[in-house]
Amino acid sequence: MTTGHQPTLRQAREYIGHLTSHLDDATIRVTLGLPAVKAVRETPAVASERTRRTGRGRPTGTGLLTVEAVRSSHQAFRAEHGRQPTQEELASALDVAVRSLQRFMKRHDMGWPLGE
Repeated sequence: MTTGHQPTLRQAREYIGHLTSHLDDATIRVTLGLPAVKAVRETPAVASERTRRTGRGRPTGTGLLTVEAVRSSHQAFRAEHGRQPTQEELASALDVAVRSLQRFMKRHDMGWPLGE
């Protein structure tokens, strides 16, 4: 920090980097005299677009589990570990439940093990 004299460009950049990396957005906005931003709540229409409902009203998911995501996670695991992943390991890599992965693979005719 500099006091009593004009900081160099490098000192100013370091100070700004220090401020922005150690303070949250709300504190920075107040420090700069900007109005505080209120949290944006999702409207029901946006929430319903994100999670489709079928059957008895159970959400079908966020759409993050795709054939491409399953195949790329499978290939990444094989490249990293040099072996075929178990369904539990693949589900963990995708951050989904094993049963959800099994249902997804059955629905999309993806046999197990993949890639063989």
